[in-house]
Amino acid sequence: MERRKFFYTPEHLAPQMLIERPIFEGFISERAVHVWAANLDQPTEVVEEFHRLLGDEDRIRISKYKTEELRNRRIVARGTLVLLLSQYLDSPARAIHLTSSGLQKPLLSAVHASDLRFNVSHAEDFGVFAFARGIAIGVDVERVLSLPDLDGVADNCLSEYEKNWFFALPDAERIEAFYRIWTIKEAYLKAKGTGLSVSPTTVEIESQGDDFHFYSIDGNRENANGWKIISYSPAPGFCAAIVVEGRGNQIYHFNWQSSVLNLVGA
Repeated sequence: MERRKFFYTPEHLAPQMLIERPIFEGFISERAVHVWAANLDQPTEVVEEFHRLLGDEDRIRISKYKTEELRNRRIVARGTLVLLLSQYLDSPARAIHLTSSGLQKPLLSAVHASDLRFNVSHAEDFGVFAFARGIAIGVDVERVLSLPDLDGVADNCLSEYEKNWFFALPDAERIEAFYRIWTIKEAYLKAKGTGLSVSPTTVEIESQGDDFHFYSIDGNRENANGWKIISYSPAPGFCAAIVVEGRGNQIYHFNWQSSVLNLVGA
């Protein structure tokens, strides 16, 4: 049997549907998860439009990034999130109010009285935005780069159980396996709202061929049940993971383009 690729790219990306209102109006099922991919490198006029959507706190925070490239990408990431939220909440973009947890996880303000849950991750010029209703969700995306000290990094990030099977992999497979493990761990910790304030070694992953699953969480095998993992490559050179509460959820992938700006009542 032919071995399938270590990463897979969703075949059901639907760029032709990205601005059709029914996508958002039909987002009522508790079993649906929407995942949007976005290019964060946008023309100046798009960056300026997004910047006008940001609140003072976001503008101050983003202004502290050292380079214009980083600042612009953060502006586009935040602006894209605001526009997507405006569509799911059927509200003008300027009426979207965000707050954050003590660990800087972005949250909807209580003023919206919504069970919408979301999470965001970006790496270089690529962003991923995930949405669900009433269930915890986390996402992480990373640029796949060579790691000269891969074994040393893995030794610090993996549990003893994970090291046993990870270091048994052929050298050629370890870099991809490591990024899959790492993105799954971080996506889970983001879904729980703790982020990396909790050691990633508390989340243990097992590999069954090309499929990755939770082995244990906080040392308890039962805690590993009830979570769904999607590990995939959203674009060449990137690895991403989505972790969502519940195992029967349907995942839908879409591309987001800046052309929606003239269609959204911001």
